[in-house]
Amino acid sequence: MAEIVIGVPLPKFNVVGANIKVSAPGKIILHGEHSVVYGRLALAASLGLRTIVELSEIDVPNLFIVQLPSVKYVGTFDLQKLKQNLLEPQLPLTHEASVYCWEYPDFIHHDALIDRVSAFLDTQGAALSPQHALSLKAALFLVAGILGSADLEVPSLAVHSETALSIGAGTGSSASFLVSLSAALIQYVKTKTKGGNFSKSCYKASNWKVDLDSFSIEELNMISQWAYAAEKIIHGNPSGVDNSVCTWGGMVEFRRGLAPKVVPIGSLGIIRALLVDTRVPRDTARMVAKLSALYKSKHDLVNNILNAMEDVAFLALKQYEHLSKNEPSVFEVTKAYEELTELCSTNHHLLCALGMSHPRLDEAVLLLQRRGLTGAKLTGAGGGGHAFALVPPSYDDALLAEICNELTAAGFGATVAELGGVGVDFVQ
Repeated sequence: MAEIVIGVPLPKFNVVGANIKVSAPGKIILHGEHSVVYGRLALAASLGLRTIVELSEIDVPNLFIVQLPSVKYVGTFDLQKLKQNLLEPQLPLTHEASVYCWEYPDFIHHDALIDRVSAFLDTQGAALSPQHALSLKAALFLVAGILGSADLEVPSLAVHSETALSIGAGTGSSASFLVSLSAALIQYVKTKTKGGNFSKSCYKASNWKVDLDSFSIEELNMISQWAYAAEKIIHGNPSGVDNSVCTWGGMVEFRRGLAPKVVPIGSLGIIRALLVDTRVPRDTARMVAKLSALYKSKHDLVNNILNAMEDVAFLALKQYEHLSKNEPSVFEVTKAYEELTELCSTNHHLLCALGMSHPRLDEAVLLLQRRGLTGAKLTGAGGGGHAFALVPPSYDDALLAEICNELTAAGFGATVAELGGVGVDFVQ
């Protein structure tokens, strides 16, 4: 795909002031894909493949630059026009301005701000692909919402993002980017205002004690909420899991309609997984619709399978909780991994019974099973995308490298990644 450039050609520039760099992990669904749509328990974990966003003040006058190499996009915007259209007007709100501040992104009239961003982009005169349009609208939604809430003068800025995640493959690439961007924008406001009241005079005062070396719990909540608001532009009605995992890291349990709950796994040590990219594009909406039709035509049968999937997720959660609350022996860890891999395998077969797999996913799972990684399963919507297998601590690294080579030779992507690592954080 050729690089899309809108605005003037990208000029050479230097960083002349604030320079903020943050990163956030991707995510992987361990158990409960699809069944979570029907109210069942699901488990997700952060993925040790991260997105980095760098926000910099630059020496080129009157420009706002967005560089997204992972989707081959560069945008250069007239800063004064961006201010006039997105930063200076009062934000469209569902409440009185006097009760709004940047702590309450859910007070923003979501559709109205999207319309404002879309109207601004329409003035740029460039034909954007659907992927570029959604990514850019989500990014400028955050710029308008966060910087537009703050009482500060915005100079020329450049936003640059890189990611180790596959785009659109079910590993949380959009949430990882939007969490990183939200964090960078919030940190920028903190850096420029250095505490006190951050709000414009028309909004409710927002007084914070600023710590430039870390994000507080309140700030992490804000980051997650802003990212969730922007995720809705890309995914319509997201569950809130992706932005939660990418913000907080670790492992999360969730049910539709309830707030995600972080599962403490600090004492578990490193959890490794072999992530396999089938390189088959997935279509989440199509797979969800396919299961919905099956649910309507064979309700009792599908309901029993969904119940079994919840049992699997619950048993896996109990294993992770047990391991995290104790100091398990080598024997106990070995037995726990045997149980967890068996649950993953069972979950995969249940998803297959619902028609959610794909020949390439099944091929990857069988290859892993032949090599002793018996807990392989698809992750995400299925019909393509990724599979993964938990890697027991005792598994031979040389054999793991051989499997990666075999997968690559068969046309798959193969990456060994850590699960349950830190969430959004600064890049030193």
